[in-house]
Amino acid sequence: MSTAKVKVALIGYGVVGQGFASLASERADIEIVAVCVNNKAKPRIGNQHFVFNVDDLFELDFDVVVEATDAPYKKVKEWYLSAQDIQVPFVTANKQFVATYLVSNEISEDDRGLLYEASVSAAIPIIRSLQTCFPQGVKRIEGILNGSSNYILSDIFRNGSSIEEAIQIAQLKGFAESDPSLDLNGSDPAAKLAILIRNAFGIEVGAKEIPVFGLESINGADIRLARSLGNEIRYIAHAEVQDGKLTAWVAPVLVEKESLWGSIQEAENAIVVTDASDESYLFKGRGAGARPTGTALLNDVLASQSGFRYRYADDVKRLPIQDVRRTVWIRSYKDKAIIDPLRSDVISSRLDGPWDHNQFRTSLKELIEDTIGIEKDHGVLFTAL
Repeated sequence: MSTAKVKVALIGYGVVGQGFASLASERADIEIVAVCVNNKAKPRIGNQHFVFNVDDLFELDFDVVVEATDAPYKKVKEWYLSAQDIQVPFVTANKQFVATYLVSNEISEDDRGLLYEASVSAAIPIIRSLQTCFPQGVKRIEGILNGSSNYILSDIFRNGSSIEEAIQIAQLKGFAESDPSLDLNGSDPAAKLAILIRNAFGIEVGAKEIPVFGLESINGADIRLARSLGNEIRYIAHAEVQDGKLTAWVAPVLVEKESLWGSIQEAENAIVVTDASDESYLFKGRGAGARPTGTALLNDVLASQSGFRYRYADDVKRLPIQDVRRTVWIRSYKDKAIIDPLRSDVISSRLDGPWDHNQFRTSLKELIEDTIGIEKDHGVLFTAL
């Protein structure tokens, strides 16, 4: 007995789109009916039927839309609503769209055809796990959510590369974009953390509301500080609900080499979920690349055809992110103090050429206020979790 193929309309044919198409071509039960791309003149790899307008794509016969672009929110929303109009599932890897849509007050029962496992940590099935594996509730989420920045950091500490060299190597291997700013300024992991907060806690929070301390301000002096302390640096996202209050942040953190976070290498991601009974669960896997992300898209396509849909709580909360105090190292020029000494006492200090590293206990709100606009003149490192 023959089984009907799942017919896919694919939007986007970059690294992720090609990864999905390659995986789909290995299966007898999936057919890509067409791929929508922008540039007619660009040479394409693969034996695909290309169209150059989404309207033309939606005139075809298909069972599910797969969106694999970095298009802006409004454009992806148009495509999604078009899929809703004809009642076909919409599978996406676009984290910025998902993070924004989940807090748009438009999410409803009708949105259960929207599947987005690929938008967070590629091959790790974290969204579905949060939806199905923690009936008692989640207390805390911590994780390395960006494979590109983790590749850069692990290359620096394990192979001795400079920051510039590590970025170039990550770009050559396809783990970082030609413009790596989204990976280094924290907007990528912040969007992913907002998605996790919505699915773990049932709380709506915008990615731009999350306190973010970027990697772009980290320099060689910060790397030397970490090494002198016997540590490495990892870019970690954190969210926790305690006594009905939400705390969240994204920051470079000093971690021990032999710790869980120190063991996460290259483009790996890792997420630790702590449930309401304080039991912790580790999810680990490739967080970037064509095949890992393509695999997540493929799994969502298959799940959509079996009737799987996300569940959303009726009593979704909109909570502000609470301020929290953290112990941090701040790098600044010797003659240019950043942290107001009246608000924060210095715990310890270290000198490195023209740089002065001071360790403080300070609130994140005050830290942002003290460092805004001077990103190139300072570095922020959180102490170990």
